[in-house]
Amino acid sequence: EAMGPPPASAQAIRRLPTIVVAAEDLIEEQNRQCAVCFGNCHVGHRMVRLPCGHLFHGSCIGPWLYKRCTCPVCRYELPTDSTDYEEGRIKRMRERRPRLRRHELDRMKLCELKDLAFERLDLSTHCNALTDKADLIQEIEQSGKVDIIESPKPVEYRLADLRAMRVGVLRKEMEEAGVFFCPEDVIEKEDMVQLFLHSGRVALLDLSKSEGNKSGNIVKENCGGAGK
Repeated sequence: EAMGPPPASAQAIRRLPTIVVAAEDLIEEQNRQCAVCFGNCHVGHRMVRLPCGHLFHGSCIGPWLYKRCTCPVCRYELPTDSTDYEEGRIKRMRERRPRLRRHELDRMKLCELKDLAFERLDLSTHCNALTDKADLIQEIEQSGKVDIIESPKPVEYRLADLRAMRVGVLRKEMEEAGVFFCPEDVIEKEDMVQLFLHSGRVALLDLSKSEGNKSGNIVKENCGGAGK
């Protein structure tokens, strides 16, 4: 171990999930760039998620982990093929309390949840018989061995106000809410508005009756469209 951590095992690397980035993933500033190449991470991109929750390009994190088993951001240690190293690694990882957002648990596959429950949290073996994700998530949440981070509430806007914003102002509002996008993928300002609305980070305010039926109809129609 004095020579540094060994490579992650090929099996551990293969089992890392590739996710489609959601706005909630970018609330943490550390996830807004791949820490290997420093390329930006945007909503809709496909990224590899490590068990610690940090995101990387697949073409970046693969070569990294084949040299060392640690996360480039937080030094979380993935399983290795070194018997001597594994004894200490397992102990260190069990002493490290995972911090996860609820949406991360919801997005995990059943096999990932079981890996979390048994390898990292050392939960009782009866969980192994669970075949329902909701039941296993409940066991993890109630174990007292993981910190569930509450996601911030969606920001509130009126649709008319979003559409009236200048592009620079709208982009700043989106970034503050955790919604980042690749400029090449967004051509018109209305594309930005729709991306914001569909990100899950916006709660549309109902317009007061004093603002007229026309504006109220706009909000109603948009909400219906967003649910399609």
